[in-house]
Amino acid sequence: MLNNGPLVIVGGGTAGWLAALLAKKYCPEKNITVVASEEIGILGAGEGTVPHFIQVLQTLDISPEEIVKKCSGTIKLGIDFVNWNGDGQSFWHGFEALSKEISFSGMDNESAAHVISSKNALSSLSLGKCLFSENKVPFTYVDETSLSPIGFFAFHFDAHLLAGFLKDTAIERGITYINDKIMDVDIDRSGNISLLHLEKSPPISPFFVFDCSGLKRIILGKRLRAEWVSYEKELLCTKAMPFFMPHSGDVSPATSAVAMKHGWVWKIPTQERYGCGYVFDETTCSEEDAKKEIEDSFNIKLPSVKSFNFSPGYYKNPLKNNCLAVGLAHSFLEPMEATSIWGTCLMLIDFFSKKGLEDFSKGFQQSYNKRAEELTNTFKLFILAHYKSNRKDTVFWRKFSKTLCAEIRKKKDCIEETFFSQNVCFVFEPYSWAVMLSAYNRFRKKDSKGKGRSSLTARKNKILDEVQKCVTHKDFLNTVLSV
Repeated sequence: MLNNGPLVIVGGGTAGWLAALLAKKYCPEKNITVVASEEIGILGAGEGTVPHFIQVLQTLDISPEEIVKKCSGTIKLGIDFVNWNGDGQSFWHGFEALSKEISFSGMDNESAAHVISSKNALSSLSLGKCLFSENKVPFTYVDETSLSPIGFFAFHFDAHLLAGFLKDTAIERGITYINDKIMDVDIDRSGNISLLHLEKSPPISPFFVFDCSGLKRIILGKRLRAEWVSYEKELLCTKAMPFFMPHSGDVSPATSAVAMKHGWVWKIPTQERYGCGYVFDETTCSEEDAKKEIEDSFNIKLPSVKSFNFSPGYYKNPLKNNCLAVGLAHSFLEPMEATSIWGTCLMLIDFFSKKGLEDFSKGFQQSYNKRAEELTNTFKLFILAHYKSNRKDTVFWRKFSKTLCAEIRKKKDCIEETFFSQNVCFVFEPYSWAVMLSAYNRFRKKDSKGKGRSSLTARKNKILDEVQKCVTHKDFLNTVLSV
């Protein structure tokens, strides 16, 4: 029998404070406590999101403008993938439906076939890419001090500042914060967590525990010893080296993902600097070689830097009795496509919206864990598709088979048959798969003639009209920060 104790969140990073705030939103009558030590740092050298994060902020009654003002936020329209084919060129993966009037869904089959099989055609029809090229964002002025969005967007931010902002918001809303460490966990005969022993504070008898302890995985991994599923045979990068780079202040509204000899570098603009990191395969590259490659590639001199190891994979059953692990405590693949924070938000909202704190049946746990596993496997499959490029110049890139696995080949076949139908893929839309597979020339070559060509021209003109209405990224930031 579960007690009437508090909901306890273990960990004070982004996942922990999001869990606390969502718990307060969905269960306002519950006593919610966050246990996190200020001595334990959080990972983050700049972080990006997807448009779903804006919806989460709205659910929490947090104005998106606060991310700009309090968290060194900048706009993200997508990711610019640089040199992934080894040819020095780039391709764009953005948020396809940035404008309600401009969408790939509904495109006639002849036009769609031409677009997905032609180099850079998808980018030329992307409002996000066209805005990015002119350093603009999808906002228009209502008056001199206010802006109105014309479609979807996301944010970059300083992860440390975001965690601090969410913490302050949570405390203001009555959530209890205990600056302490978990030292031991008692498990009762039913397998529920019955007592949390802290280093300095009295023990806590929780009603429910959210394990948001990051890569330390204090509860689900170390104490409950849940089953771990490894992706290391498929996702070969197992180390990351975060670093910072200065910028001039006028930054692009996009993440850069730069392919390297042994992995890739993320480059995320916040207002003060670029937060970066080299994700690499430690079996083909030493830390010293990784540091030298960064310095040579970006023409910078790095001070002493710290890298961290990670094991790509996930816990098969993140929900176990009265404990749910989310964020890095549940899974980590690699810092690609904002899948970590996206997955955290999806898992938390799924749990709360389906009344997970009321249903402790085995049936609910099994169905929830199955959905979480499907989500994680979908993320893994899409990340793996990034490495199916045409590069063969180093041992690292030659390790990846250029042959599409059955699951990815099925996505390709579905897109070629139904093009931009909205019911083909889970989480990542057909557009996202089309971008990735088109960049690597995986579709049959098709030409567009007559009506199809006219349709594409009309779409391009519509995009250009939209771009002209929009403000620059710099003007957007200055306007928001001045209010």
